[in-house]
Amino acid sequence: MVAANSGYFQPPFKFWSIWNDRVVVGCAIHASPDGLVVSEAPSDAAGALFQAIRDEGLNPRRIFGGPEFISELASHFEHSDLKPHTAISWTLARLDSVAETLGAPSGSARLASAEDEGIVRRWAEAYQAEKPAFLDIGAFMSRKLEDKSLFLFDSLGATRSMLTISGASRNGARISSVFTPDAERGKGFATSLVAQVSQALLDDGCRFVILNWSDGSPAQRIYKKIGFYPVATLKSLMINGGSYSRHNDIALSSCSSK
Repeated sequence: MVAANSGYFQPPFKFWSIWNDRVVVGCAIHASPDGLVVSEAPSDAAGALFQAIRDEGLNPRRIFGGPEFISELASHFEHSDLKPHTAISWTLARLDSVAETLGAPSGSARLASAEDEGIVRRWAEAYQAEKPAFLDIGAFMSRKLEDKSLFLFDSLGATRSMLTISGASRNGARISSVFTPDAERGKGFATSLVAQVSQALLDDGCRFVILNWSDGSPAQRIYKKIGFYPVATLKSLMINGGSYSRHNDIALSSCSSK
């Protein structure tokens, strides 16, 4: 997406490979607005990555990766001028086939159009108020609407729920930003929407569909009912004082834990 100048990711763009005894044991990438995303890597390599980050003068607003590595990396930030806060644990789940959703309401998923801009804007505002995020949800939803990757669920003559599609590849796609307004919750609309869009993605050639939920989220019951199963645990951490203002280049670097 960076190379294709998609417009979503913004500088500074950074990529690190993490080495141990001449063997690559992990990697990390940074772009706004996602922040610093770290692959699976041994936790004892966190110090090397932290030093590389500081040597570059990079001040990430968010870090995201495996729980042990992120916890260790956070301990290094604790002793710097950048303080971590608001740690959230996530479950990454995968779906290979859609289970029958008995009792789900009738209705149909559809691709949102320009005519839906008003309801998308209102729901984006409600989503942002309910789940404060590290990015502008209104701008995100507007971009998804324009990119034709925002879906709505209509039932009984009204629009009831929405979701977005991200990270589509030859093998899979990710469902995110599932939202149903308060008055429509508990009626199965999101269940039907996620199930129908997932089935459409599989029918279109995807081998799998992924999504994630935060610890304790009641949504996990819905997703498991549809057929999603956990494949990994992740952790995100917001950083006080993080900024994107110092660099606007693309840099490929390496760091060593030994």
